[in-house]
Amino acid sequence: MARGPRRGAARVFTALAFATLLAGAGCRGSLRMYEGPTRPMEELAVILPVPYDLYLFDVFQVEIISVDDRVLGLANRTAIVLPGIHRVKLRRGSGIGRKHEEEFSFDAKAGHVYEADAADLEGDPPRVTMWIVDSADQSVVAGTPPPPKPPEK
Repeated sequence: MARGPRRGAARVFTALAFATLLAGAGCRGSLRMYEGPTRPMEELAVILPVPYDLYLFDVFQVEIISVDDRVLGLANRTAIVLPGIHRVKLRRGSGIGRKHEEEFSFDAKAGHVYEADAADLEGDPPRVTMWIVDSADQSVVAGTPPPPKPPEK
């Protein structure tokens, strides 16, 4: 069962370290979305889906389909971009089930990590909401997060 998203400074540090490792090693899992020479991570921004713990595995509520019309592909979950305005297309759903896609634009800042997430909303028919937050302060930079759940009685 999912235990919810990980938060905090340690998570931001881990995401930056992971993105740096992947970018430097040229490994699959992240995709450099800019032309030209490799730059230091403090000059770049990282866009990734929020991982949720499922026992020993990370699972994702959302998939990043493309950034600025450049498709990430099946093996890449993380986009590494230059600072500036970017269009990010997200998808919720996989396999043969119902899928929901939305595109957002936001201004990426150098040295920041942005996390994409999605949630189902109650209603008939069911609806999906998607959003992107800046990991440093959890501010919403694009989309609409779900309303907070009322406290349990």
